[in-house]
Amino acid sequence: MNWYVFARPFNKVKRDRKIYAVVFIQLVVAFGILSVFLSLLLDIAENKRQMMQESRHKNYQITVQASDFEYEKFDLIHWGSQPATLHEYDGFPFSDKALNQIYNAGIQCELEVRVDVELLYLGDLIEENQSLHLYYSSKTEKVSLSKKAEEILLDISSENTINSRDFPHTISNGVLLGIDGKEYPVEYAKDGEFAVYMPISLYESIYHPKDLKGTVLNIKSNTEKMLTTETLNQVLFLLRENCEKNYQFMLGSDFARFLVRVEEAEREAIVLIFVSCIIFLIVLIGMVGIFIMILKRREKEIAICCALGQTKRQVCYEIFGEVFILNISSCFLGVLFGGLLIKNGISVATVEVTFHAFSCISLFLVAFLLSIVVVIPIKMLIEKASLIQILSSL
Repeated sequence: MNWYVFARPFNKVKRDRKIYAVVFIQLVVAFGILSVFLSLLLDIAENKRQMMQESRHKNYQITVQASDFEYEKFDLIHWGSQPATLHEYDGFPFSDKALNQIYNAGIQCELEVRVDVELLYLGDLIEENQSLHLYYSSKTEKVSLSKKAEEILLDISSENTINSRDFPHTISNGVLLGIDGKEYPVEYAKDGEFAVYMPISLYESIYHPKDLKGTVLNIKSNTEKMLTTETLNQVLFLLRENCEKNYQFMLGSDFARFLVRVEEAEREAIVLIFVSCIIFLIVLIGMVGIFIMILKRREKEIAICCALGQTKRQVCYEIFGEVFILNISSCFLGVLFGGLLIKNGISVATVEVTFHAFSCISLFLVAFLLSIVVVIPIKMLIEKASLIQILSSL
């Protein structure tokens, strides 16, 4: 008797297989697509978690360009022949005002403005494959350079020496005098280094757009948490908002750009899962309609069974069995279909999609819940049905 009760749903699904075929195919496709998108979301989330764990102390960079400055047409030689002037170009993009605005926004990060100016020097104090760089930094308070670098800076005897507009400062008796009149103590580093490290305040007074190619804003989290792309985008927004001139701010770190692509792929995966849920909703409505139609066709059959002693609850159990068989079988085939797609190789934002047991378990749980949802309106119709009227019409 018990086997007969379990066998009835299978026999009824087999009997009405032509009616169920359309819904079955739709469910297989929906479960297959959802399994791929769910696995994609899990892989992206795992990769993002590992990236954030391994790189929580990583530096990010924001670069900047002036939209109204043409680098290709800039005449460095003619520019260098003119005397140096204070504040020839106003509106330094990483000014103290802009940085304070970022700090006031509550962003937990450390900021460092860094400007790299390569000096054009053709004198005899340096080899052909070597160059002298000026590094201005907001984290540097003193001037630091080697004796060799100082000798090159003081070599102003010919036209092949340092451009005075790139280095308008003077060094004397261990003190650097800026063009703005401020004095900075000099610390001498070991010989052989062709680099000069100076406070950013020395540069702001002589800022020129030509140096923006070597200008970056380094950003680092000052907590254990990694900076998210939302935080980086907020910093970009604040910089654009506080700039008086037309600058283009961009993420200069390859890792940051990659993280942006990964998070965009994560959002796309969530959207795709949402679309899959819409598809399930459409299929669900279709399933309810088909089962209501089947229920109308079986009214006399159900009435006779109830007259012979079957309860309405048992009828509902049989209907649930049919829906459950349909959903579980389509879920099984859909998971296999999704697994074949993943096996052939799918990658999004360099994240390789792999099959997840969790997605498989989740889909079977969805199939079970879907069966319950479909049966609820059908149960309500069966409860309201007047079996006496049905029998009297026979």
